[in-house]
Amino acid sequence: MKNYKIAIHGLVHTLGVVVYVGLVTLIMMHGAQVFGQVNNFLGQVMFLMLFIISALITGGLVLGRPIFLYFEGDKKQSLQLFFWTGFWLAIMTIIVFVIGIII
Repeated sequence: MKNYKIAIHGLVHTLGVVVYVGLVTLIMMHGAQVFGQVNNFLGQVMFLMLFIISALITGGLVLGRPIFLYFEGDKKQSLQLFFWTGFWLAIMTIIVFVIGIII
């Protein structure tokens, strides 16, 4: 895989994380409207389960393909993809922070 293709794959994985985080944020913002007011044990369990599922999904988006490439023997490409994804995540985080400060 060419270096620019690895960078694009990292960007696509990062955009997947950003979209997923946006969807989870919408659920959390409007959770009381969707699920009603849940301020008991079940509400805490629901939040933690969502947190764990989110970690699984984002972990899969960030680490899934690099781990697959690593076990297929493409160790160099695996590390490149991992670092490109981390780079794009850092850039997207900075963009979100800048937009948050401006708004």
